[in-house]
Amino acid sequence: MKLVRLTMTNFGKWQDKHIDFQKDLTLVYGNNEAGKTTLHHFIQTMLFGFPKRRKSFRDYEPRQGGLFGGSLTIEVANYGEIRIERYKSINRGKAQVTLADGQEITEEELMVLLSPLTAELFSEVFSLQQEQLRELKYLTEEKLQELLLAVGMTGSKKIVTVKSTLNKQEQALYKPTGRLPLINLKLKEYETIRSQVIKKTQMERQYQQQRQDLATKEQVLQDSQAKLSELKSEEQLIAQQITAFPLWQERQHLQKQLGKDGFSDIDEVSKLYQDYQFVKKEEENYLVKQKNELERSQATPAYLFYLENQVGIEKLTSQQNRMEQNRQQIKWLETRVSQRENETEQLLAELPELAIQGRYFPELLEQEQLKVLAQQEDSCHFNLQQQERHFDQVLSEIEEEAGRSKKVTEKNSQQRLGQLFGIGAAVFLLIGLSCLFLKLFLIGGLSVLASFVLLLLKGKGKAQLSPEKATSLNEKEGLLENIAEEIEKIQRELKSLQEQKQRLAETYQFKLEQSVSQWLLELPQRGQLVRVVEELASLKGELTEGQRELNSYRQEFSFMKEWLPIATSSDEELLTALTNFVAEMSQRSLALNQAGQSLTTWQEPLAELAKRRETLTVRLYSFLPAGVTHSMDNVQRLLFENQQRSHQAAELAKLSLQVDQLFNDQQDYQLATLVTIKGKLKEEIPDLIRKQQEQSRAIEKLRFLIQQQESDGTLRELYQTEANLETELRELINQWYDNRLGDEILQATLDQLAKSQLPDLLRTTTAFFKLLTAERFVEVSYEGDELLLKDQQGLDYEVKELSTGSRDQLYMAIRLGFIQLHSQESLSPVIIDDGWLHYDSQRKQQLFRLLKQLSCDNQIICLSSDSELLAFMEDENEGIIVL
Repeated sequence: MKLVRLTMTNFGKWQDKHIDFQKDLTLVYGNNEAGKTTLHHFIQTMLFGFPKRRKSFRDYEPRQGGLFGGSLTIEVANYGEIRIERYKSINRGKAQVTLADGQEITEEELMVLLSPLTAELFSEVFSLQQEQLRELKYLTEEKLQELLLAVGMTGSKKIVTVKSTLNKQEQALYKPTGRLPLINLKLKEYETIRSQVIKKTQMERQYQQQRQDLATKEQVLQDSQAKLSELKSEEQLIAQQITAFPLWQERQHLQKQLGKDGFSDIDEVSKLYQDYQFVKKEEENYLVKQKNELERSQATPAYLFYLENQVGIEKLTSQQNRMEQNRQQIKWLETRVSQRENETEQLLAELPELAIQGRYFPELLEQEQLKVLAQQEDSCHFNLQQQERHFDQVLSEIEEEAGRSKKVTEKNSQQRLGQLFGIGAAVFLLIGLSCLFLKLFLIGGLSVLASFVLLLLKGKGKAQLSPEKATSLNEKEGLLENIAEEIEKIQRELKSLQEQKQRLAETYQFKLEQSVSQWLLELPQRGQLVRVVEELASLKGELTEGQRELNSYRQEFSFMKEWLPIATSSDEELLTALTNFVAEMSQRSLALNQAGQSLTTWQEPLAELAKRRETLTVRLYSFLPAGVTHSMDNVQRLLFENQQRSHQAAELAKLSLQVDQLFNDQQDYQLATLVTIKGKLKEEIPDLIRKQQEQSRAIEKLRFLIQQQESDGTLRELYQTEANLETELRELINQWYDNRLGDEILQATLDQLAKSQLPDLLRTTTAFFKLLTAERFVEVSYEGDELLLKDQQGLDYEVKELSTGSRDQLYMAIRLGFIQLHSQESLSPVIIDDGWLHYDSQRKQQLFRLLKQLSCDNQIICLSSDSELLAFMEDENEGIIVL
């Protein structure tokens, strides 16, 4: 990222100030208070926003008012020029960012675009100020070394500052050999208190035991008191239940009476029943008149019955076709049920020991699990067979090779030993004969004896394997062990699979001795059995419903039992008989009409009355509770019972108020049981009271003894002091751990950075330091955790041996070296604010040449009032902005 131009609308002393940065090395020149530092803060504000008001920060807001802010144009790789405009009073100080193509982006997107550059990184790494050099004068050698390394690794001193702060806090809390740190003081105090507590505790073991006994007895007494209170409450309740038991019995009786089925709307039922009686009476009057008329007309009893029940007969006739269809459907269903039952029996014969009442067909997901399990099982069995064959093969080879080697070895050994023993026997025999000839009988005898012994040993030798054969056998024995381990592993897998099989076999009725692959072969038959059983259940349900409807239809014939053979006829015969009866009565009616004996005068009124009676009957029956037979007797009975309910309900409510708090509706009570319980409670309560009195006396005695030992309060105070110290120490130790951990993390970070970046940094720093010192120093190295500077004569110098100016130059070389190492990232321009004021002319010229060299890869902006730098910039034709 590079700065292109800026406009300070109102910022500090500047109003409508425009500056263009045309060169990569630019000097902003001006005397003190000319506004150079203001320019620096303006650039940072435009990039990262207005800082929050703090006493330590200078406020650049103009006193004369106006828009506080301005604009800054930067150039970013891959994005071109980007204009950032920011005013504190507009949009809460957020930036308005415009890309090169005119597109506007948010401030959050600007931060992403600038990343990893942050305000802190801009201030700590890419800004060099003279105050940083002044701080070097007051650092010890160790701290200076650490600072220079941190600056070289991270570009700033912040990590050293934080590490130093953590280390100081850590030392202030604890030192292994310290006396004044807070944790050391608290530990000493804690040891003193702890020893006092132990001493006091040892002296008061009896006191501790008494306290424990007191707590136990108090808990026992508390439990006993709770139990006594419970028993007294129970006794009082039992006494009240015994007194109110007759009332409870009466309430139970009334609840049973009121619990019987009745009408939900008694008023409507009463009105309907009155209408029903009126219609029935009218119908009876008409029937009497009709009967008299029919008797005079000489009509047959069957015809009289037909006329009297014509409405019911017509109803049966209207349902005749539907019932015939129902009958045919039942015949078809019976055939299908029989077929499916046969199929079920055949499938069960193919799947013996299968109970269709349980589960026997897995779901789709479990079928997939079975397939996977089958593959695993088959694979394990195959691998097991392969390994067992391999095991037998290797074992046979070992036995064969061992036997062959033994024979060869025995044969060779015997031959060699035989030769040696033969030669030895001949030698000893020759020596013995010579000694005997020379009359050395003892030596001669022993030699002859030795020859005989060697002859006896001839041909005998110990069999040994050759090294090559032994090595081959060892390799095969090792292979045999590996195969055995593999077989054991496969057997463990098979055991695990067997456990899964057992669960599945118990769930779905598979045979455990079969393989899972055989189970899968049964699935089509089991699936077919599921479908057949489901269809059979559905067919049986339809058959039952059809038969129920047909039986209900037959029951409606009951009023015609004197004229039709209901009991002895089949459904088909009954329907035929009904058809014939209706046809016969129709012919007789036609014949009577032709004879002038018309009886239609009574038919219409009777039909109307019968229709009204039927309607009222249906409505009355609809009010009957479920399970009650539909009859007028039941209607009349329930009407009477309902009239008695109001009085019973009032009585029940009165009794409930008296007994609801005493009795549980979900429990049955017996008077004898209640009396027995009350008698047991009367015996248990006094005994419990007596035990409580004994416990109270024992507790009072223990309290008196403990109070005597606690009269000085020493132990209690020691305990409290110890607890307080433990809490303080825990908090201080946690704080010390936090500081120590942070210190170690930062040190580890520096060490890691030193390993990864130190070589490159030292090379760059050497080049820069060599240039800054006019080649007085030619090398910067790091040996034994220490920076060393080598001069032209090859002499090494420690940092503490450098002059103040050389220290400053080393610091500047390290800072600029870090920036040069990261120049390819082009994160930010480098802004240097009078970092060389106390340099002499030669050192300044060397620094200026280094900055010019560094500007080839980085944009560098110098804020200075140094006339020598101004002259250098003019000679080198670099950018100059005069404030």
